[in-house]
Amino acid sequence: MDLNLGMTRSNIVFTLTDFLLRGSVETATGNYMVTPLSQTELPSALLDKSSNGDDDASSVFTSDTDQQPEERTYVALDCLYHPNLGSMQYGSFFNLCRLHGVSFDLQQRTGTAFMLTDSLTAGIVGLIGVGKDTESAYGSVNKSLRFIESQTGSMREANEFDSEKSNFVEISNMIKQKVAAFKPVAKGGH
Repeated sequence: MDLNLGMTRSNIVFTLTDFLLRGSVETATGNYMVTPLSQTELPSALLDKSSNGDDDASSVFTSDTDQQPEERTYVALDCLYHPNLGSMQYGSFFNLCRLHGVSFDLQQRTGTAFMLTDSLTAGIVGLIGVGKDTESAYGSVNKSLRFIESQTGSMREANEFDSEKSNFVEISNMIKQKVAAFKPVAKGGH
C-alpha cells in the first residue's frame, strides 16, 4: 500500500490557475467564472504604468461598476520537455514571449502562463492556456507551442536510438489535432 501525502499535479495546476484568474467555480454548473478587474484591483505595477500619462492604458481597464461574471476555460500541460529550451536564458525567453504576444492578460484573464517546474536549463516547462471557451484555450496553448518551436527549433519524431526522449512533438501534434477539430469542415463541391 502506498500513501502519498501532498497535492496532485492536477490540484497544483488548478490552484495556480485559480490564483491567476481570481474567480470561482459555480457548483451548480461546474463552470469557472471570473469578473473583469477594476482599476483598484490591478497590481500596482500596472497602475503605475497607466499613471505615467499613458491614457491608452487607463482606458482599457474597467470601472468599479457592476460587472457580469464571464466563463473561463483552461488547458494545462504540466510537463513539456524540449531539450533545446535549455539553451535559452530566462530573461531572453520571457522577453521574446512578451514581444510575440505569448503572455497572460491580467485584465481580460486570458492567455498563456508558464509554469517553471524545473529550471529552464533542464528544458522542462509547463503551461496553462486560458480562454473564454475551450477553443480559445486550446488556441492559446497552440500559439505557445508554435512560439517555443520557432525559438528553439523543431524536433523530429523520437526513435528508439535517441538518448533524449522529448514529449514536445507528440504533445504538439495532439494540440494541433484538437485545434483543427474546432475549425468547421468545408462542404465540398467541385
